[in-house]
Amino acid sequence: MEGIQCIGGCVKEVKTVEVSDEFIYWSDVTNWPEERLPEEGEDVEIISGWNMILDLEETPILNMLTINGRLTFSNNETNPINVNLQAM
Repeated sequence: MEGIQCIGGCVKEVKTVEVSDEFIYWSDVTNWPEERLPEEGEDVEIISGWNMILDLEETPILNMLTINGRLTFSNNETNPINVNLQAM
């Protein structure tokens, strides 16, 4: 995976990291550090090395989303959903 610097400057150095081959799912509370889903107004980080699938139809409106790992929108052909990621 290759890091790409964000527009307007980043506060952290961009590094190349290994991403897990194992998928984890946004909807599974056990995949989050506090074992609960992110809530409206929170800052959320996809941690370096995570390979997360966003499998909810709609997230709460997040204050900020930082992706330091990999975030993929669900692409389940047998049960397709429209995924809406919301952040300020």
